[in-house]
Amino acid sequence: MAMSKNGQKRLEKNLDEKADSGRSEKRPDIKASEQEKLLAGYPGAALLVADDGSILHSNTKAAGLEALIQHDAAPEIKNLIEKARTNGSVAADSVSLNSAKGKIVLEITVVPGLGEAGEMLVTARDMTMERNLRTALVESRQRYKDLVEVSSDFSWEVNPEGEFVFVSPRGALGFKAEELINKKTEDFVLSPEEFSPLPFVSERSLDNVEIWMNHKDGSTACVVLSCVPLMAEEDGKQVWKGTRGVCRNVTEEREYESALAQARRREQHLNYIVSTIRDELEPHNMLNTAAAATARALGVAGCRIYRRDEKNTYMIAAEHGNTEGLDNLDARFAPLESGDQIAEITLGNWYV
Repeated sequence: MAMSKNGQKRLEKNLDEKADSGRSEKRPDIKASEQEKLLAGYPGAALLVADDGSILHSNTKAAGLEALIQHDAAPEIKNLIEKARTNGSVAADSVSLNSAKGKIVLEITVVPGLGEAGEMLVTARDMTMERNLRTALVESRQRYKDLVEVSSDFSWEVNPEGEFVFVSPRGALGFKAEELINKKTEDFVLSPEEFSPLPFVSERSLDNVEIWMNHKDGSTACVVLSCVPLMAEEDGKQVWKGTRGVCRNVTEEREYESALAQARRREQHLNYIVSTIRDELEPHNMLNTAAAATARALGVAGCRIYRRDEKNTYMIAAEHGNTEGLDNLDARFAPLESGDQIAEITLGNWYV
């Protein structure tokens, strides 16, 4: 088909305009696809915001974030967007929101300058669980710290050399905590050679082990120890790195138990002596029977019973067992007063 030169030029011009028009129409589609791909790769909520604050694109998890911005339910987010746009730098902050399930904490980050039109990337990360876990951990640590500090027990930790590296703030055994740090545990244990190994450096868990220890004032204290070993993996093996535990001072309890046991033994001895005397039918033999029963009940070498006459002189009334070498014992009674006074006398090889 024949065509004039002017007609051909007009046709070429129209084709060029259509081509340009087609390219310009496809660019936004390509750009939008790239933006969607960018947002889809983020694991949390993410969206693109135009320079005027309008939302251009968002990923599937950003519905809630988009609603917050559109309904101005969280002004802090818009403030961050404005801050990032004005300063031309990344802006980030935490935003707290109230919901039916409680408080929600979002970490909002705004990245400006992603395109020629001034688009900004807004991402949100839910920090609620992490924040709650951190708060619970802090509260738990504070709780145990308070319990350790107010407890009458003392907590401790030793290193592989058997030295205290930690002692609860209140100290122990009359010592301040700093007086025990870097000191050998065996220096405070009464007869440490009786233990193998010493419980303070045990490589296995122990529970309620009774130990007598030296108090700062020179006395002894009975403590009940429980501990766990500190293990660490090195070259595929579990290596002992120290021991951590707690000691409870039970000295008063043990003293009370000992006194109670002595009182029970005295009561048993007295009941035995009284019942033995009752079985004696001859009155003049009752004191001899009492002396014999007393010696057997107490497990002593001998027993002598005295009576005081009208001149306040002590006279032997009865005796049983070995009493040799006690001739001068009578004179030692002169300072004694009547009543429940108890005297302990050493006479030669005898302990009276």
